[in-house]
Amino acid sequence: MILTTKIYAIAMILISMIVAIAIYYIMTNASKEEKRKQLNELTSQLVNFVLYIWLAKILLNLSLFLEDPLAVLAYPSNGEAFYLATLFTVITIAIQSYRGKLQVIPLVLTFIPVFLISVFFFEFLQLTIMDDLFVIGNIIVSGLLIVCYYWVHEKVSVDVLLMVMLAGWSAGMLALTLIQPFVTLFDYLMKPWFIGLFFVVMFSLILLKRKRWEN
Repeated sequence: MILTTKIYAIAMILISMIVAIAIYYIMTNASKEEKRKQLNELTSQLVNFVLYIWLAKILLNLSLFLEDPLAVLAYPSNGEAFYLATLFTVITIAIQSYRGKLQVIPLVLTFIPVFLISVFFFEFLQLTIMDDLFVIGNIIVSGLLIVCYYWVHEKVSVDVLLMVMLAGWSAGMLALTLIQPFVTLFDYLMKPWFIGLFFVVMFSLILLKRKRWEN
């Protein structure tokens, strides 16, 4: 039953990502070449993230993996694997940026709308297909952030936009943890400490980048 639910979740994530990428492609004013370039880079990082989830799942169950690899690989990953994969992805992006192989800001500006739209669509599918009422909060948060993003993204500087989106998402998710028994993101459990830590780290990186721009 758990495995079947996860398979449905994976299918809905893929559908949501495809829809989000299509909407981003239609609504973004950049040239076709630039949009394709940024979407290719985003897709590459998403593939890395999926691979890191598998790696994290193995590391978190290393003793069992050594005894029965298929038991670990076949079992769905959990929130802890998601957290580790996020850490590995951030480190990978930081290294690629430091080596001059990746422009972080264009990647993030592509990621934000794709992420928000895919979350909104995924949670909507969870509500309509799986009858999961706990996703209503996520639908509201992601929906408001989508409206906010397309309203202000051409009116404010990049650093302000990133801060607004980060603060809005973090505050919304933390608020949901106070009024709901649990909060998920793409069917992965989100704990308050992870949301808070993610906000602090990302906000610090934005401030650091802002100081470099000013200098």
